Amino acid sequence: MTPSPQDDVKPMAAPTASPAAPALGADALVAIIGATLQLLLRSQIGTRKEDLTWQMSTIARSLRQGERELTQHDQASLAGYAGSAADQIETAARYLHDHDFNTILGDFDRLAHERPAVVMGAMLGIGVIIGRFIKHAGPAPAGH
Repeated sequence: MTPSPQDDVKPMAAPTASPAAPALGADALVAIIGATLQLLLRSQIGTRKEDLTWQMSTIARSLRQGERELTQHDQASLAGYAGSAADQIETAARYLHDHDFNTILGDFDRLAHERPAVVMGAMLGIGVIIGRFIKHAGPAPAGH
């Protein structure tokens, strides 16, 4: 009888755990997955933080331009508001640029505990501003 190709195939042994490499338990796997997700999240946050800083600087420059134009048209009080808003946005952009995510969260948490009404008011204001930008950035209604 001639050997068939199947005769040359030897059954594979079931994998065994090596004493040098113990099997990972569920807790270890969860920790590894958590650490990996945390690294991915931090890299995304860093990228988003840079984008937000750039956008804030762009808004501040636009407000400065508006301030100059309002001043030229004898609208000093409105120009002052535009200038103050630009100052605040520039300060926030510098803070965001200069601090890491953990520091920002810690500062926000501390402020929220010390002055919750200020934080809630700021969140409401930011929500209104974002809503207006979204409304104006959306597609034009049909027939316009």
